[in-house]
Amino acid sequence: EGLPLGPPADEDFLAPFFQQAFTHNPPPNWFVDRSLVPGLGDPFVGVEEWEGWSFANKDFWISAASGVPPGLPGHNDAGGRERFKYGQGTIVVADPDQWNDLGNPANTLGFYNTVLQTPFIDFAPIPPTEDRLLLTFDTSWIGGCCDDGALFDPNGNNQTATIHANLPGGTRIEVLRWESAPFLDNMGEPTNDPMFSGNPNPHFQPDILNDRIVVDLSFLLLGPSAATGGGEIAASTMGGVTLDFGMEDAGDDGEWGLDNISMSSFSSLAGDMDFNGVLESADISAFALGMQDELAYILTYFGLTPATHGSVDSTFDFEDIPWFVSIMEGAGVASAAKVRANS
Repeated sequence: EGLPLGPPADEDFLAPFFQQAFTHNPPPNWFVDRSLVPGLGDPFVGVEEWEGWSFANKDFWISAASGVPPGLPGHNDAGGRERFKYGQGTIVVADPDQWNDLGNPANTLGFYNTVLQTPFIDFAPIPPTEDRLLLTFDTSWIGGCCDDGALFDPNGNNQTATIHANLPGGTRIEVLRWESAPFLDNMGEPTNDPMFSGNPNPHFQPDILNDRIVVDLSFLLLGPSAATGGGEIAASTMGGVTLDFGMEDAGDDGEWGLDNISMSSFSSLAGDMDFNGVLESADISAFALGMQDELAYILTYFGLTPATHGSVDSTFDFEDIPWFVSIMEGAGVASAAKVRANS
């Protein structure tokens, strides 16, 4: 939120409404690679605001996509972008659909590729008792495939979102992959048409207009890793990680918006409802919040459901109260009356 934003460039019809509109300059120690965006720097190819990952005022982004300034009819008709309610203020967005509006580069030059990399995330402060590591982020995702690139790729494109974890020893692990093509043909090429394929795409991701995503990265805290085929990751490489968010193989398609990106570590401790590694009275309030409003709990606690630490099975319900009370009492926390009153 503290990034200085500049005025619009090619979306200059919005200049009277947004002098703080966007920037391509990331926060300190973050990195954006826009070098593979076709036509980068050409004033006649690609809308400048959306040439690779952009840090943008969300209302400016919505106005640009709808083509209507704020306060006028149709402003909120932005192809679904207006439904990204979890994103607020300045968001980070890759929008190849908006980018392609100048010069049609996706059908004349090549597909849109860009990467956003986090700073190095040091694992040293994580206590040995904490065995869980989660990446969470709020997102808006509108996909698209298979209809661009006829001049240079007759099979068409397949807008893809990826997240890679980069370890200091050089190991690179894909931890998330969303593709837009629902099917793959017999040659493995993306397609929208099931008549030409009986092969559903295992990475297909339908549109997500407003959601909080949780990616379990707990394996990064361990030596052996299933993500690398069961091989060993040398202990010397486990000092931390950088994460790459990639928008790949995109054309005149959709967008990927992100906000509130965070990494959280905690221990697998039953009853620890606020995930601070300690059984204490604050867990009672967190438990009660989960009982009263599960969505509010999810939004408060890293995108996790209250069943994560607060249930004896996969369902969080009133039957868990006696079990939770016994855990609190076993930890020396006078809880029974409070839990029953709050729940």
